[in-house]
Amino acid sequence: YSHTVHAFADCQFGNQSYNIEERWRPNLGPPFGVLFCVHCECIAHRKEIAIVARVRCKNIKNDCPKPNCDNPVLLPEGCCKTCPAEGKQKSVFAIIFFSRAEVGKGTFNARFYEQIKYIKQR
Repeated sequence: YSHTVHAFADCQFGNQSYNIEERWRPNLGPPFGVLFCVHCECIAHRKEIAIVARVRCKNIKNDCPKPNCDNPVLLPEGCCKTCPAEGKQKSVFAIIFFSRAEVGKGTFNARFYEQIKYIKQR
């Protein structure tokens, strides 16, 4: 005897739907636009009879590395100030941070949004 578990879960954020493991920066629309210092991801948790899809968001502003220059600048679509000659460093930091699997866990201040989709079992 065997059974197959099918999970149908996604995350809802505003009027957008995201797949599990998908990552994004929230866009609140006018007048706020994209929040470049906030990174969100859709994570899955299995509970007794359900897959729970959660949106986990983290403000990374306080995690920015301190620039090593006197006059750092904030580039368009950036979150962390960088030295003008180090403009590419911003994207490297974002990629390293954004690839962490457990952002928001434990000591981080994160918001959770849940949507439960039930598992179909055969």
